[in-house]
Amino acid sequence: MPPYGARFHRAVNAATTLLINPAATWTDIQQRYRESADQTVAAENNDPRTYTRAEAARAVNAGIDLAAEHSGRNQPDDLDNFLGNAVITLLDEPNATFDDIVFACYDDEPDEVRSWL
Repeated sequence: MPPYGARFHRAVNAATTLLINPAATWTDIQQRYRESADQTVAAENNDPRTYTRAEAARAVNAGIDLAAEHSGRNQPDDLDNFLGNAVITLLDEPNATFDDIVFACYDDEPDEVRSWL
């Protein structure tokens, strides 16, 4: 299991797959996950291509949505949404803290957002 735990491995895999192939289906995402131990996929992860912020945000959000759907939930929950907000905020500000992410993405105080997670 990846270091970020079982909770997010589907979302991370979906987002990275959708970044490489925005038209990927859930079947494509699952196949890429099964092949993740293969050297070919590892090489793709070191792909020198760059993506726009909009492309990254689309892939992250679509990946979170698909992972939630295929995890038996109807939609992403607060933790999923925080993950998406954190990823996009960290693209802009790699040293952002939890509080920085909250202030950039929510109208609530950090303690309030923390209570949802």
